[in-house]
Amino acid sequence: NKGEQTKLRTHSPEHTAGKQSIVTQRGQHSQVNNTKTAQQANMTTVVSGDSAGHVCIWYVSSWQCHHNLATGPTSCKDICLCPESQVCVLSLDLLRGYDLATGLPTFSVEINAQYLLPIANGILVSDEQRIALFKNGVCYGCFKSKHKKMIEKGIS
Repeated sequence: NKGEQTKLRTHSPEHTAGKQSIVTQRGQHSQVNNTKTAQQANMTTVVSGDSAGHVCIWYVSSWQCHHNLATGPTSCKDICLCPESQVCVLSLDLLRGYDLATGLPTFSVEINAQYLLPIANGILVSDEQRIALFKNGVCYGCFKSKHKKMIEKGIS
């Protein structure tokens, strides 16, 4: 419900001696179903997406919502922080990019996919049958690969 607070459990060895801490978010409009941390040094940013299509960009230092983005009426399937200082949001049939600093839209592409994976030169987008490489909303290649989910560890 609008106005309700959603709790996000975080793990920060620097701040909580390796224990979970609970941070109360003010900004999400419904259940938070995707949370990703920034790939930056010192984990300065957390991005969360909810089932009502809202994405919040949080500064870890203050746990303040820097941007609250209405990405559309459908749930955020997946979100990621891209190398180009963008937040990429995958919904039912769209892949959208937003500037991390300003919150302004940078691209929108019609696509039916399940997963996003940031890599050094853009993002990989998967529908469990194919994997495509995108950079700034442009597809640079696609190949067939039947799989369940892309694994983040070990990819650079």
